[in-house]
Amino acid sequence: SASASGAVALLLELVDGGSLDAVARRRAGAAFPEAAVAEVAAQALSGLAYLHARRVAHLDVKPANLLASTDGEVKLADFGIARVLPPRAGDHRAPSYAGTAAYMSPERFDPEAHGGRYDPFAADVWGLGVTVLELLAGRYPLLPAGQKPSWAALMCAICFGEPPALPDGAAASPELRGFVAACLRKDHRERASVGELLAHPFVAGRDVAASRRALRRLVAEASSPSS
Repeated sequence: SASASGAVALLLELVDGGSLDAVARRRAGAAFPEAAVAEVAAQALSGLAYLHARRVAHLDVKPANLLASTDGEVKLADFGIARVLPPRAGDHRAPSYAGTAAYMSPERFDPEAHGGRYDPFAADVWGLGVTVLELLAGRYPLLPAGQKPSWAALMCAICFGEPPALPDGAAASPELRGFVAACLRKDHRERASVGELLAHPFVAGRDVAASRRALRRLVAEASSPSS
């Protein structure tokens, strides 16, 4: 709204749990339970489906840009580099390196190796996959613990390393492992779409009430003064 003096004020919704990055930091690196991650994935995918249906790519999906409330809602935030795409997304030329390098897909990180073009919707799916892995691991998952995320280290991991995945010994359901693999295929043409991921058993087969409850409890505990 605008005041009589011409000053402009914005009235924004309060998402009282803050970003998932902040929630994770308040949990001191403790992994999110699988049920809570399933709810995060489902709600983030719902938001991405809404955007993609309107030809909008977010291009910076990461824990810091997913906001969570203590009643268990997750919302996409920060559309600073989002783009409205032409009718044929595959004809979209890669822009300058805008966004967060650690969450860029291989074809965004090294566009020249992909003809200078990429599918921005598939790039959003990659960012979601890395986010899911990070919440489950309690730290950024594409580099060894403690390694500085330099440009060179990230390029080696994202462009030339093995496809990111959960460790073999990690406690994770087959559905979760399949979901992560579908998000993080190095070839963007083989990556699952948002619609396919919404139908994936990890999301579509979850116990919605239990997953929402797990997320609500996690965010509330992280937001309490004693946490």
